[in-house]
Amino acid sequence: MAHDYGERECLECGKKFKPERAWTVTCSKTCNVNREKRLKKASKRAFYHKRKREYKEMQEKLVESMEHIKFLEEELERVKKAKVLPELQHCERLSLKAIQLPCGQRHECFKPKRCAKCPDGANENEAFNPDKISRYLDFRG
Repeated sequence: MAHDYGERECLECGKKFKPERAWTVTCSKTCNVNREKRLKKASKRAFYHKRKREYKEMQEKLVESMEHIKFLEEELERVKKAKVLPELQHCERLSLKAIQLPCGQRHECFKPKRCAKCPDGANENEAFNPDKISRYLDFRG
């Protein structure tokens, strides 16, 4: 049983034709091949231009980032020259750089032997030790 899908206009050449199937949009195989080539070419072109636009946006963001980094480096140099920030102290045991080190406040300052930077009044029993705290937090008895 043949269906009548009415008369349509070919999307490629513009001629009127009677389609054999509901999804047919071109009048012949030649028009169909030409249409597929044209659409594929347009799709590739759109993809190329999209990628080109994305690449350009990425380059602009990179330039902005580099300018921001340069600004931050200049600002850091200005602050260093103004001597607003004190020099950072370094602790080898704790692998720490800070304005003020926690010398004598941590159990690492005393083991395996007392650190040379540790103040004279520091007491090992008063130093922070996470192992000792865990004993008090263990509720199993």
